Amino acid sequence: MERLQTVKLKRLGLHEYLCSLPPAILDSLYEHPATCMAVFRELPELAKYYIMRILFVEQPISKAAVSAWVKVNAKQDHNEAVKSMCSLRVWMESNLQGSASTAFIMSSIFRRNLQKALVGGGEPWSSTAHLGPDKHGKDIESLDKYASERWEMLLHYLVGSETNSTISQDIKDLINQAGLMK
Repeated sequence: MERLQTVKLKRLGLHEYLCSLPPAILDSLYEHPATCMAVFRELPELAKYYIMRILFVEQPISKAAVSAWVKVNAKQDHNEAVKSMCSLRVWMESNLQGSASTAFIMSSIFRRNLQKALVGGGEPWSSTAHLGPDKHGKDIESLDKYASERWEMLLHYLVGSETNSTISQDIKDLINQAGLMK
């Protein structure tokens, strides 16, 4: 009788899986803004802070400058954040020109595509040209008229005047919670 071989699969999280990939594949994944956003979301909180702080800085940042951003009691979090970003090739160590000190520089591919993901740009994932104009679209005048009517109803409610119109219970609750009325 044949014996079945059992194979144990190792479960990896996104971070571990990406760290196991060769640098060329990782760089090709970073060519997509959605991938950069997913990686950004998986980073430790302090790493996210670092990324946002230097997202639009294209020059290396000295290790000393980055260390100065952190209080003494957060050095472990700092080391974890740096290790995480370096292992994912989001940050890389480099030498400062004309100096013996080392610095961090963000991957240009990751930077460019995270910028696209956060502030827009790039190609859409799908085309909306086939959808045509919105059949329920409103023109600016009708939107202005509706907003003015709703605003007037709210003001009448706040001053306690009698009108035929009523505002929703949600708006009444919001006004009470905001402390505008008791």
